[in-house]
Amino acid sequence: MKSKKLNLHPSRLGSPNIPTLRFILVTLTIILLPVIVQMLPFMFAKYDSADWIRGVRGPFLSYIVVLITLSCMYLSTKKTLKMLDLLNIFTIFAFIFALMNLVSGNRGFFITLIVSLVITVSHHQKGVRISRIFIIFIFGVLIAGIIGMLRGSAYGILVSPGDFLNTVQAQFLSESANVFTSLVQYMNLEFANINLFEFPKTLLSQFINIVPSVIFPSKFDYISIDIRAPYFQASSHFLVILAVNFGLIGSFIFFYYLVYILNYIKIKYRLTGIYIAISAHIPFMFFRDFELTLVKFMFEFSFIFAVIVLISGNTLKSIFKKSSNNL
Repeated sequence: MKSKKLNLHPSRLGSPNIPTLRFILVTLTIILLPVIVQMLPFMFAKYDSADWIRGVRGPFLSYIVVLITLSCMYLSTKKTLKMLDLLNIFTIFAFIFALMNLVSGNRGFFITLIVSLVITVSHHQKGVRISRIFIIFIFGVLIAGIIGMLRGSAYGILVSPGDFLNTVQAQFLSESANVFTSLVQYMNLEFANINLFEFPKTLLSQFINIVPSVIFPSKFDYISIDIRAPYFQASSHFLVILAVNFGLIGSFIFFYYLVYILNYIKIKYRLTGIYIAISAHIPFMFFRDFELTLVKFMFEFSFIFAVIVLISGNTLKSIFKKSSNNL
């Protein structure tokens, strides 16, 4: 409510330059082609992240996040959104590689892509019908549940038809249960000793993760983990991470300003797709891997990356325009 009173003019960065978006898409795809090839053996196989080749999973997931951001930026250039507009090269690439990631057992970024499209449609149509949201939700439950069921065994080995829906339901609920378990563990072990304020050293250490591994291969040695924050099935509830980073009162202050900043971005960069790309990570990844999602996926690949693309595209556009005028 406070941030709605912001009176801002749109950013001077303008709207995304589509040729620049295409150039970045082609360049990144060529650079990451070896990583994509190395990920192919994990498609339609038993889910076991321990088997993934070191130095492959991170770039592959980062590539998917960048594709989602490019998709959001491209769709933001449309004054009116038609269904055919969704069949653009950026959204198609994002869908293909998010699907590849999905069939390797990782559901998070496929959900992020779907959420980004829902927000985009809502933005252009001034809202989405409740019936459509319900259909999307049911579809998401089925897909997430089926993938969760299959990734526990070799793909192609299904349970009996009578147990199918129960298995899907159990797999869908297990995600919430896993994240909630870490919260219960923290409440049992650490909540009595919670401080009112904390210094966010583990969250700040995540900013080291912004530096590419090629430049700083030992960066993970410097990313700190608070031993008070329990993890269950590789996830920890975002309230736990907030508590160990900011404390009880500090968490409320941090979250107040986070929402304020999000609405600032929504108003200031409303013609760029940045707000949509950031918000797409909130429903799923934000709650199970808060620090990494906030710093890496939301700040680096949805905001900083998009701003660099905008500056680069409009700078090149200005140069070509001056050259054309001189000629």
